Amino acid sequence: MTTNATCASPATVVSATLTFTVNAVTSVGSSPASEFGIHLYPNPSITSFTIDTLKLSHRWETLEVISMDGKHQLIHMLIVNKQRVDVDTRKLPAAMYLVVLRRKNGSPVYIKFVKQ
Repeated sequence: MTTNATCASPATVVSATLTFTVNAVTSVGSSPASEFGIHLYPNPSITSFTIDTLKLSHRWETLEVISMDGKHQLIHMLIVNKQRVDVDTRKLPAAMYLVVLRRKNGSPVYIKFVKQ
């Protein structure tokens, strides 16, 4: 710590060591899929995964598969009026991804999945 105040003597003070731990983001601020009764399986995925129990009353519009850092959209599908969706994952490299379900009104729903 340093100061330019005239009342401080000495101008430099040494304190105990501070340690900070930064954890990777493991959650997103949205409604969990379980609130909507949505199931994704198998997880981990090898060639594809299925999302089922989508309710038409929730008015789902799109499904996206994005990288965990949120920078790359890898798959985009229209899911209007669908209660079940099969997603081919064969072209995805092995990694962890986020599925983003978006609906007409309301917050998106995020589901993590692993591609082996």
